[in-house]
Amino acid sequence: MLPRPRCQPELYAKLFDSVNFGTKANRFLGACGSKNKVSIEDVAEALADNPERFFQLAGGYEGFLVELRKLAYQSQDISNGTLHKMSHSPALLGLRRTKTEGKAEWDYGHQFLTYQGVTIVDDMNDYQLFSDCLFIAPQEEALERFYASLGCNYVSAAVKEQCNGLREIPATETCSDVQSLILKRLPLFIQNYTDARLRVTIPSSSDHLKVKGMQPNPRFQNSCGRKREANTIRTGDREE
Repeated sequence: MLPRPRCQPELYAKLFDSVNFGTKANRFLGACGSKNKVSIEDVAEALADNPERFFQLAGGYEGFLVELRKLAYQSQDISNGTLHKMSHSPALLGLRRTKTEGKAEWDYGHQFLTYQGVTIVDDMNDYQLFSDCLFIAPQEEALERFYASLGCNYVSAAVKEQCNGLREIPATETCSDVQSLILKRLPLFIQNYTDARLRVTIPSSSDHLKVKGMQPNPRFQNSCGRKREANTIRTGDREE
């Protein structure tokens, strides 16, 4: 590549080699096909070829997002071949949150995956249930549209509801633990709905709320007990 224009980001100087042999030689190299400006196609190819190196040179997560937004907004200028390469090689940034025992905050990690391993959050309830086993696209509208165009699935398509016949079983320690947790966290949940006028009393003791255990009843397979389960989602070298 010919000398880099001053207006281009420093990142590109790290990603792409440039030369300067003087005006005449540079003119000749330009006639032979050398470029004097990095195109969005070049950036997309560099990311697809080595996403981890791209991530490090961009300065980490925030710098990487800056470049990813450029790709999203200018995706019409990226060839179909390069877009296909981005989606079918492990080049798409996926984020996953996990809980560490003893910590209130979530821990976030990232991994580069193919389009099959990254989901787009469109249902917060299902995401809350399965967030620790899903790698998701960065939650920005433009980036989510870009990921969708590359073939990434939505959370609502990765989670399904299935009806099974259920019957009550004797109370277990798990029932008691879940009941206590609901009573403890319900007031915090209600606080998020400050504009809503509550028409019921918030349960405050085990006298007001009972959690019972259920299990499938083979005699009534068509009854309407419900459960949610995550479809198998490929996440790099393992399956969730």
